[in-house]
Amino acid sequence: MSEATSPFSDFAFEKYGLGHLTAEQREAMIGDLHEELSCRVGQALSQGLCDAELAEFEAFMDRVPGFSLAWLEVHAPGFRTEAAWSGAWRTLEATSPTVEVAYAEMASMVWLQVKRPNAREVVARIHADIVREVDETFNASNAGR
Repeated sequence: MSEATSPFSDFAFEKYGLGHLTAEQREAMIGDLHEELSCRVGQALSQGLCDAELAEFEAFMDRVPGFSLAWLEVHAPGFRTEAAWSGAWRTLEATSPTVEVAYAEMASMVWLQVKRPNAREVVARIHADIVREVDETFNASNAGR
């Protein structure tokens, strides 16, 4: 994930005395933060889901051939034309490396909207938690200086 597309792209390297890091080191640090965010968000969003719901979402992520399109045709048959979804579909179709990836991404977006409509708030809360933890860690390590 590039620094520009990460939720941590505004990470304050200078604030933490890390302005000297190379672009590669910054990218690696942002990647680590993103990985932690993904893990925590996954844990939070999976709470309370049954095994079938988890398996369904895993099939999107695993890009099981044909699964995502079949799911979309049942659960969001108008995803290509309905105003609520057509813009996202056109973007995914144009930017995804394959149509199967586009279907999987679209299905996961629809699935989250239906199963976890608060997903954006969960991501924002966990992102803020991680930033707070980084602040606390740096403040504690610099307290003795």
